Amino acid sequence: ANVNVTASGKGGQINIQTNSLTVDQGGNIVSVTRGKGDAGDIKITAKSAILLSETTLDGETPSTIAVSTTNGTGNAGILNITTDSLKVLNGAQIASTTRTTGKGGLVNIKAQNIELIGFSQLGRSGIFSNSFISSGDSGNIDIVTDTLNIKEGATITASNFQSRDTTITPGTGKAGEIKIVADSIQLESSLTDEPSTITAATNINKGGDINLAVAKFVQLDGNSQITAETQNTGNGGKITLNTTTLALTNGGLISTNSFGAGDAGDIEVNLINQNNFSLENTALSETFSIPNSNFNQSLILFNQAQISTNSEDFGQAGNITINGKQLKADQGSITATSINTGGGNIKLNLTSDEDAILLENNSLISTSVLDSTGGGGNITIDSRAGFILANNNSDIRANAVFGQGGKIQIITKGIFLNNESEIDASSQFGEDGTVEIIFDPNVQNLGVIQLPSIPVDVNKLIATGCPLDEQ
Repeated sequence: ANVNVTASGKGGQINIQTNSLTVDQGGNIVSVTRGKGDAGDIKITAKSAILLSETTLDGETPSTIAVSTTNGTGNAGILNITTDSLKVLNGAQIASTTRTTGKGGLVNIKAQNIELIGFSQLGRSGIFSNSFISSGDSGNIDIVTDTLNIKEGATITASNFQSRDTTITPGTGKAGEIKIVADSIQLESSLTDEPSTITAATNINKGGDINLAVAKFVQLDGNSQITAETQNTGNGGKITLNTTTLALTNGGLISTNSFGAGDAGDIEVNLINQNNFSLENTALSETFSIPNSNFNQSLILFNQAQISTNSEDFGQAGNITINGKQLKADQGSITATSINTGGGNIKLNLTSDEDAILLENNSLISTSVLDSTGGGGNITIDSRAGFILANNNSDIRANAVFGQGGKIQIITKGIFLNNESEIDASSQFGEDGTVEIIFDPNVQNLGVIQLPSIPVDVNKLIATGCPLDEQ
């Protein structure tokens, strides 16, 4: 369906109803506007399955279902897909694109099972909302599914610049948002250079948020990533993840990043009892909210897995908030890092009455400033019902170089560290920060500790079964 350059009317709708649909070998279903009129919508209902796969034989064109604007001022249409099974393979794409002042269209997908796998020489397989060249805003991506699997370099991306082809001028419109409601989400990749991703990225204008509401579990394995980033002056989007269990393994990463003057977005993870987790009647057009929930499930970080927010220029790093039952990290990290500005803050609220935090084998909770007068961020840990254990060079740090060290406040039953692990809020050349440890919020408050030039040995401050006045 096309709207030509001189036209002002809206394009016609493409409506496909079938048992199954295959788009391969560079085939395409496209609605586009090149004029003042809006492009028509695409509505596809396939009872059994939809398959997109492969490029043309010469490798020049991917198989595509798309709504777009390529000229003029018209807006792109809406893309609606409903099916039991959706597979997008080998560089095929579902996309909403604007290259003009017109707005990109909404991509709305409902499927029992979604698989996005692999890439081609032209790019990744996946679901895209992009804006290039002009000031049009990207459309949003809304997905409702039972299972979402993203494998071997495939992606879901909302962006206002083309990361693969830097010759394409970035757009100045707002990047779209990504909203996903699912029973489970798995990202897997064995490829270091082509990780499987869910990404919201911006150059100049505001970046889109990523909102995930997942009833059972989210797993990121093998360098897979959920990221929101800004490359220039636009502020990056926020990542919000509501789920029962979150597992990051073998380099899995959740991050917000600033590579310019814009601020990195925040990260919020809410780990919710499945009995209290209801996705019924969820309105995708609204912000996800789950009232009166008990945060009582686990976050697992294993083998170089990370939750991080970073600023590599003059933008601020974001803040990280995690609400749940338990944090288990083995060679895992939660970090808020800045090079030229102040560090972000980290807040952990954990309800376990046993090991609320278990850090093993070089695990790290850190907010730090690497090379500026900015102060280290603050770390607040509330695990008042349980214990904190840190072993084998696992640290909690709020450090700075020239600025003041950050503040670390911990409420807990007890802290157990071996000799190689530290709690440290020092500054290399500036004023040291403070550590406040509250073992019993009603009685035993160790107060604020001004740190010396070397890290404090918190082991000496730990209640190990004897009264406080005997330590």
